[in-house]
Amino acid sequence: MRYPSGHSHHTIGGRVHGMEVRCSFTILGAINSGTAAATASLFISGGAPCQMTPWVTSSSDNLASKTALSVTEGRLSATLGAQTVTTFVGKP
Repeated sequence: MRYPSGHSHHTIGGRVHGMEVRCSFTILGAINSGTAAATASLFISGGAPCQMTPWVTSSSDNLASKTALSVTEGRLSATLGAQTVTTFVGKP
């Protein structure tokens, strides 16, 4: 998987990958290519938002907005469905 320069790439467990992009919003992308759900524990440094909204793409969801998740002290924990791409969006 290739990531643009200036973006950070993270491996979260064996089959979950993530990328962070900074602009006027904080955006985290996570891919779970595994066949089982996976828990992702993420840390957001500097100006972390209070909440992040997951947008899920899968065989049954087409960039579907899900319930916002709380960010506490820069930490976000989320369950990523099997074979999903999840984009977390929050405003600092």
